[in-house]
Amino acid sequence: MAEHKRKNHIPFRLNILFVGVFILFSILILRLGYIQIVQGDSYERMLTNEEEQTVNVEAPRGIMFDRNNYVLVDNDLQLALTYTNTPNNDRERYEIAHGLVEYLEIEEDDIESVNPREWKDYFLYTASIEPTGDDDEDGPLREYVANIVTDDEASELEDDEIYQLQLDRLNDEDIMNSYSESEQQAVVIWAEMLSGYNHSPNRIATGLDEEQAHRLAEMLHHMPGTDLMRDAERIYPYGEQFTEFFGSIGSIPSELISGYVGRGYERSDQVGVSYLENEYEEVLRGEKAVVRTQPDGSVITDEGRRGNDLRLTIDMRLQQDVTDLVSDVLHSYGGHVFPDGRDAYVVMIEPSTGDILSLVV
Repeated sequence: MAEHKRKNHIPFRLNILFVGVFILFSILILRLGYIQIVQGDSYERMLTNEEEQTVNVEAPRGIMFDRNNYVLVDNDLQLALTYTNTPNNDRERYEIAHGLVEYLEIEEDDIESVNPREWKDYFLYTASIEPTGDDDEDGPLREYVANIVTDDEASELEDDEIYQLQLDRLNDEDIMNSYSESEQQAVVIWAEMLSGYNHSPNRIATGLDEEQAHRLAEMLHHMPGTDLMRDAERIYPYGEQFTEFFGSIGSIPSELISGYVGRGYERSDQVGVSYLENEYEEVLRGEKAVVRTQPDGSVITDEGRRGNDLRLTIDMRLQQDVTDLVSDVLHSYGGHVFPDGRDAYVVMIEPSTGDILSLVV
């Protein structure tokens, strides 16, 4: 009889144990949820402050010389404004673009360079964030966008198909003309910011003068993701002479990004995209400096290195003389020497070495 009573106590004790474990786990889950949701941002900031911050500083490309050591392609050191995209930062990007209007010089050509898709995307986004009225009614932009595609059409289409139909039915010129000058300038900046990759600094303004840089530096802490970086622009002491063969530098073509990233490049890097700049990219490319800020505030800098120089076989003074001579002859014949509008071409070679001394096309 006593044994039977003892057995009845065992399930009761187990139930108490299970209830206790359940309560403890519930408290733990609630505590984790509180830390994650309520205090998550503060802990993330604390963690960021305790981590080492690393910044890569661009290194100038190598200089090109002619055979007599005259500089043909040099670097003009300057400052650039960058913006780093992060996921789900659409509103932040929109507000920063408007804030930067008073700090950057946006020309008419820049406004004209915005493509039709960018005007339409900007319009659709501004409509999506337009505040509703006191009676919760849609504003004029929201109402206009809502009527681009009818309810009957929307019921038969997927979201991406609705979006494409909206793009097809919007007119980019009407959108552009409906905006004020400052709004158009904001669209230019917004489009530049949007062209970058997530977590990779993207140049949105280059060639900043000292005054612009100082004004921007005072406001960067109000504009998350923006930064000033040292940059360099290629300059040509001899003007247009031979520039078509030097080539140009620019953003990495989208179809080549994976190859460049695999060789240690960042997605936002500038690379040689044509002729000599492209052919000798590995030679001309510099080694970036790395600046590490420790949690205690101390800074450790790993010095970078300017790219290797490139010495060409071209004799630039001879190149200038031959170019002038060909130009004079062409003008004396009314602009053309040969029939059917064909131009003159000159190649001068050193016979003993095969070096090209001058090339005029």
